[in-house]
Amino acid sequence: MTGAETRVSVSVRTLAFRLISLIDRLVPKSRSILYRSFPDVCDQGIQTVGALVEADLAPVTWLVDDVGNPRLAGMGCRVVSSRSPRGLWAYWRARVVVHTHGVLGSGRTAPSKRFVNIWHGMPIKLLEHGSDVGRHQTDVTIATAAVHAENLARTWGLDPSQVHLTGLPRNDVLAREGGDRPDWLRDLAGDRPLVVWLPTFRRAVTGTVRADGVETGTPTQFEGVSIDDVDALMGRLGAFCLLKLHPLAEQLPRQDRPNLVSLPDAALADLGVTLYEVLAHADLLVTDHSSVWIDFLLTRRPILFAISDVEQYRSSRGWYFDDIEALLPGPLVSDGDDFAVELARLLGGDDRWVDQRNEALAFHHLHQDAGASQRVVSLVATELDRP
Repeated sequence: MTGAETRVSVSVRTLAFRLISLIDRLVPKSRSILYRSFPDVCDQGIQTVGALVEADLAPVTWLVDDVGNPRLAGMGCRVVSSRSPRGLWAYWRARVVVHTHGVLGSGRTAPSKRFVNIWHGMPIKLLEHGSDVGRHQTDVTIATAAVHAENLARTWGLDPSQVHLTGLPRNDVLAREGGDRPDWLRDLAGDRPLVVWLPTFRRAVTGTVRADGVETGTPTQFEGVSIDDVDALMGRLGAFCLLKLHPLAEQLPRQDRPNLVSLPDAALADLGVTLYEVLAHADLLVTDHSSVWIDFLLTRRPILFAISDVEQYRSSRGWYFDDIEALLPGPLVSDGDDFAVELARLLGGDDRWVDQRNEALAFHHLHQDAGASQRVVSLVATELDRP
């Protein structure tokens, strides 16, 4: 697509979203709830929608791009395509919209519609100040702890009372016991320790296109460490690694090795599982600038930070915390040699970070139970009944 074609496409989308917002002001609202997330089906959605359906507050519609996703079956709600007239009508009629990234352009809508923004992770990376989703589609939002509530309120121009310390619904999966290793995981890893590697994106290829830090061109996003390097290391350590690409990153094809599988975001659906169902069985998490480590604290298991672009990320995107190195409750490594040393140490039981993780758990999580979904249901109920 040429630059001119791109500009025309953006202009058409902008006009369409403005028309959607205008019509929303004219359509009377029903006592109904609409849910929308990115990706379509994620742990935040499964836990939230499941709890809303069980509570039976009002009819729930899940707005999705792919109505054929097998995880949507049996959810007990209406599933509607986001590109259909039925989807638009469900949006226009909804009294409450629950979302993770904004809906239909994140435009200003009818005053009678209430938006519950269940943001998809606690802000370690800096968020955009004055964003449309913050200004137009956040009547209330949620956080796991006071420090994150303050950062969200400041970034989006919210009153502190608009940010509720419910915890994230997806974390209910981690707060519960993982249970026995399921068949799909035994087929992949056998009885070997499971290392889950979750790098964040450096160059977003969907949504708001942006570049942060250094794009390495490899799934690991770790300079000088390839899939084959990781596979060989896992073989030496007797472990298995599941590496999942960030949904905003380029979705490289699935790669299978004897001691590793690298998966594009959508491939988890092929296994019939969600990301947090995988994380619940992880013996160790490897990540970088992603906020997933805050969630993983609830498992009380080791975390290894593999970041080869700390300074570049600091200058391009930045964080809410000045001393990022002191914030991280696990070893921070910047090259393959140190990565191998620290991974071997942690997998071997030499875990020197227990106290730091416990301190971080208390700092980042007011609630450490599996009740976030129910607290969000209470929040939605309040918004449904608001005059």
